[in-house]
Amino acid sequence: MSEPVSVTIRVDGKIAEALDRLARATAHDPAWHVERAVESYLADQCEAFEDIRRAVADADEGDFASDDEVEKAFASFGQPLRAQ
Repeated sequence: MSEPVSVTIRVDGKIAEALDRLARATAHDPAWHVERAVESYLADQCEAFEDIRRAVADADEGDFASDDEVEKAFASFGQPLRAQ
């Protein structure tokens, strides 16, 4: 684990109030909750970015679904691709 650093942020008053309520209701201070929230957000964003990066790499290699595959996928959700 790396050495902790201080980061200052500004948040809406409602967020600050909710954070304070959560901290009072738990055994963790506001900074602990903020760190968990940031960790979760970063994990989600990094995963989404990696998914996009892989999709772009596939597209760059010409790896696309055929029209038939797309139509079958839409049909599996009960939705026709084109208006009948």
